[in-house]
Amino acid sequence: ALDVLGVGTHPSHGLKRGVVIDREETVASIREAVAAAERHADVSVAGAYVGITGDHIQCANVTGRIRVGHMGEVTPDDVEKVIQSARDSVSLPADREIIHTIVRDFSLDGQPGVKRPVGMSATHLDAEVHIVTGRQNTIENVVKCVLDCGIDVQQRVLEPIATGLAVLTDVERDLGVVLIDIGGGTTDIAAFENGSICHTSAIPVAGNHTTRDLARVLHISMEDAEATKRRFG
Repeated sequence: ALDVLGVGTHPSHGLKRGVVIDREETVASIREAVAAAERHADVSVAGAYVGITGDHIQCANVTGRIRVGHMGEVTPDDVEKVIQSARDSVSLPADREIIHTIVRDFSLDGQPGVKRPVGMSATHLDAEVHIVTGRQNTIENVVKCVLDCGIDVQQRVLEPIATGLAVLTDVERDLGVVLIDIGGGTTDIAAFENGSICHTSAIPVAGNHTTRDLARVLHISMEDAEATKRRFG
């Protein structure tokens, strides 16, 4: 069971559309949010999962294939090899890195729909894999800001994937669902089909754009525009 001990929030100054544009302001915002959470929960925060988003995010569904050894019985090593085969099929420029490798499905000798192939007999093992990549320097800048606050980065997680784990049910994933998470600087999208993720992306248009438009049209401050947006929807 999940027990929420405390929550800390703070405006994300220094970030624009999921990208660090002012390191000092970003670090200050993280510190304020962490301090608020520590006061609320009465604990010290030493590590964190870091959400990654932005229009630099790209995804691809690829397939890996290997010939099964060990007397035709799939082993854990075979599973690792077929996943690596799928990763190797992705053309990765020098400035990009893989954030997530998510297995969608396994196939044994052309028979799809296998979830746990270890111990089963086959000649060939295929894996359909969802690969998510991002711009290396952009991700590293976010991670450095967290480290500058004295917090260890336990894992980097694509934000729409994290949100999907939090709010979607297994039934929704099986039926097929598109999750749209409208944040401040980005709108994150994750699509699920037959129980597994099939598309992820981030669009650099979100709630802050609405606030800015209201401020310009109504000739009011950003603070008043934000309050108007929240009050009237």
